[in-house]
Amino acid sequence: MNEEGRSVEGRRRQISQGASRTALMTEAQKVLIDQRAAKAAPSKVVAYLLCLVFGMWGGHRFYLGEKASGFIMLVLGVSIVGLLITGPWALIDLFRIPNLLSADGERIRQRVTIETWLDARSPKSN
Repeated sequence: MNEEGRSVEGRRRQISQGASRTALMTEAQKVLIDQRAAKAAPSKVVAYLLCLVFGMWGGHRFYLGEKASGFIMLVLGVSIVGLLITGPWALIDLFRIPNLLSADGERIRQRVTIETWLDARSPKSN
C-alpha cells in the first residue's frame, strides 16, 4: 500500500472513531459538549467589528483562528500596494464571516468532543 493509501485509511479510521465516540456518549456528555463548544465559540459581533476596524490587517482572521491568512493580510497591509489587495479581501470577508464562524465552531466542537471523551475514559482519582 502506498503512502497516500495509508493516509486515506488513517483518516477514515479517525472519522469512524470520532463517530463512534459520540455514539458511545451519554446524553449528559453530549449536552456538556454543546455547552462547552457554545461557550468557546467566537462571537459574531466581535468578528464583524474586527473586520470593519482591523480587516485590512487581518484582525478578524486571527480572531477566527485563520492565523496563516491573517498573517498574510498583516504583512500585505503594511504597504500601500498591499492595502489595495487586503481592502477588497476584507470586504469579501464581511460576507464570509458566517462560514468562517461555522468552520471555527466545528474545530472547537471536535476538540471539546475529544477532551470530553478522554476525560470520561480517564480513571477517577479520589
